[in-house]
Amino acid sequence: FKYQLKLEKSELLSSIDRVSLIVSDKNTSPVHMTIGDGSIDCLCVTPIGRAEDVCTCEGDGEGLQIGFNDRYMKDALKAASCDELLLCLNTPSSPCIIKAADGSNSFTYMILPVRLHA
Repeated sequence: FKYQLKLEKSELLSSIDRVSLIVSDKNTSPVHMTIGDGSIDCLCVTPIGRAEDVCTCEGDGEGLQIGFNDRYMKDALKAASCDELLLCLNTPSSPCIIKAADGSNSFTYMILPVRLHA
């Protein structure tokens, strides 16, 4: 993987929960993530409004912008059996792999990204 980010499951889950408050069944919108050096900026924009939050991480995504369905990402994070996770990414259109940061093979989750509009 080009980018491997180590982070706390609870911190990313909380960030996604906060920005997805404005997502409803009528107003669906992906959570936009901009992955920089030591942080993941989460953003969600719907007709209701705009929500932003920042999650800290170890690693650098070199400004990678990727979008995910908030429910799919939250489901994977909630199902993860450990507190420190490794997010493995390549490009904005390739899947995100979530694994245990300690190297155990207890789980591997794959989440497909949502294509973001320019």
